[in-house]
Amino acid sequence: MLDDQIPDDLIKALQLYCTAFFTGCKIEIKRPGDLWEGKALPKNFYDANKIKFRDDDKTSSHAQAYTVDILNRLVPYKKRSTYAILGVTMVDLYPGINWNYVFGWANFGSGSGVFSFKRYHPDSKYNDNTYDDYIRLACHTMAHEIGHMFGIHHCAYYECIMNGYNSMEEQLARKNNTLCPVCLKKLQSNIQFDTKARFEAMLKAVSELGFEKEVEQYTDLLKMEVVQSYRSPSP
Repeated sequence: MLDDQIPDDLIKALQLYCTAFFTGCKIEIKRPGDLWEGKALPKNFYDANKIKFRDDDKTSSHAQAYTVDILNRLVPYKKRSTYAILGVTMVDLYPGINWNYVFGWANFGSGSGVFSFKRYHPDSKYNDNTYDDYIRLACHTMAHEIGHMFGIHHCAYYECIMNGYNSMEEQLARKNNTLCPVCLKKLQSNIQFDTKARFEAMLKAVSELGFEKEVEQYTDLLKMEVVQSYRSPSP
């Protein structure tokens, strides 16, 4: 967590969803001030790491932090055993002068990423979301950005949680928020999970979180015989 504005219930939801989505991976949550291998995550990550803000404006409600700086500054906070690190923030983001904003950004090479809740929050002027929408969209964006850090590019094959999108309207219009067969196989080849066990873990997580559409989708996936063909190879 790059700032202290993230509510506890959202942090718990993110950890629950992420643990199931990346089955077999250990997920650790660190807040500002927490020690990580003897190094404390700064109380003010942006000031401590001299993160660039658009037009040097970092005090207004419209402030936007530069994603490239954030990704580069996150790398030193990675533990030796850590595959990837993802910063979570309530500050709006931009990746370059030709972009108005991004929801998140990730770099496969450095294993670092960041995403913002700013435009998802129900109090934001950018949407009409409910608090439940807020949690659901945040979980999806988090999984999408971490997916990039496992080398999965934007999906061009099916409707998939790894589809690229440039607006919240596009994200909300997507009916499938599971991994398509192509991206599922890519992730499975990375972390060698049993696909049926992953679907079961996801069903449990989305049921607990109240993501009704995904409950239906993972229930249907578990009924499909094709699940057997995506299991991890025997050692």
